[in-house]
Amino acid sequence: MVSSKMMIRRRRFFLAVALLVVAVLMFSVVTLVQFAVGALHATDSQSHAGKHKDEELVYDGRICTASDLKLEAAVGQGRFQIDKGVTIMVRTINIGQSACKISTTPKHRVLTVQSYPETIYSSAGCHVLKDSGLLMSPGDRVEQAISWGTRRTGPDGCDTGDVARAGFYTATVGFPELGDVLSNEVSFYLE
Repeated sequence: MVSSKMMIRRRRFFLAVALLVVAVLMFSVVTLVQFAVGALHATDSQSHAGKHKDEELVYDGRICTASDLKLEAAVGQGRFQIDKGVTIMVRTINIGQSACKISTTPKHRVLTVQSYPETIYSSAGCHVLKDSGLLMSPGDRVEQAISWGTRRTGPDGCDTGDVARAGFYTATVGFPELGDVLSNEVSFYLE
């Protein structure tokens, strides 16, 4: 009887060790796959911003026009702390037929925040250092985060006014120099 109990304990022990080994192997495989997928996405977004995978980028020095670009805006959450600021994700898409270059500095790609009917903030007056521009192939999608520190646009520049009050706000992103290139309107609440 003692030997059969000992045999059962050994089997349970080996089964537990085998399950542990399988769990560690599964975790390793899942982690490796996640790392590989993340690396592919990073490589894809880096190569996608300059050229397509199958073809070399042909760029003739052309500046993007209104018919080349589409903007999409999104906020990850609807509520932000006034002292933490607001982050808006902006996707710039080249919907044109050829490669072109565009400046995405705050002065050119303007973030406008409103509490209707008043404009609270506009990045159009922000000081911009040197800008080399963004070169986009047809079909390129470039996502960038735009931050607003919740200060109002003041008479002396970009964000030199008072801190915005708690309340409901809307925001759009656009290229005013190109005319009607404007993102969808996003809304959020400052608390």
